[in-house]
Amino acid sequence: MNLEHILGSLARVRVLRALFSKDGVSGRNVSARARVSPSSGKAALDELAAWGIVLKVPSGKRHVYEINQSHAFTEPLARLFAREYRYLERLGLKVGRLLRGGQGAPLRAVGVDAEGRVTLLLTPPLPSDREVHRRVHRLLWFSFGLRLAAVTTDPSVVRKLERVWVAEPGAMRAGDQDIRELVHFFELSE
Repeated sequence: MNLEHILGSLARVRVLRALFSKDGVSGRNVSARARVSPSSGKAALDELAAWGIVLKVPSGKRHVYEINQSHAFTEPLARLFAREYRYLERLGLKVGRLLRGGQGAPLRAVGVDAEGRVTLLLTPPLPSDREVHRRVHRLLWFSFGLRLAAVTTDPSVVRKLERVWVAEPGAMRAGDQDIRELVHFFELSE
């Protein structure tokens, strides 16, 4: 068994990402969080359990899955997924600074789709300045190698994305229910 086996499919990577963010969950919950079909999620969990990276623990009539903390690849994979999140966080912070400097709307969240395109969730109104949009495009491409897919004020657009970083979730406005729902949906720490 090697990294090709562990990371060799999109479903396995998504399942691992879901388990590294929250351990001890049912297979159905893992599949939903990983955004894979229940059958793909179960197949990925079974393969990962067979290789020992994931533990299948009986819990009543069901099983819960968790990362095997003693597996040789656990620590490197944990660092890899943490680095992935920090990358998205750094992207969000840079775009947020650029938008504030260009009189743009405050950044609420950054999402990345499966093709690596970025969607920005902003507080209304959206900036209309073409120069701000051009600068965001340039920042994303030259600093991160990513393309801008959309700029929106609609949180439901962000819910459909692969990965999301919420700008300062602990400092959100009291009435910002949309962001609370995003934090809960992606189970980000508040």
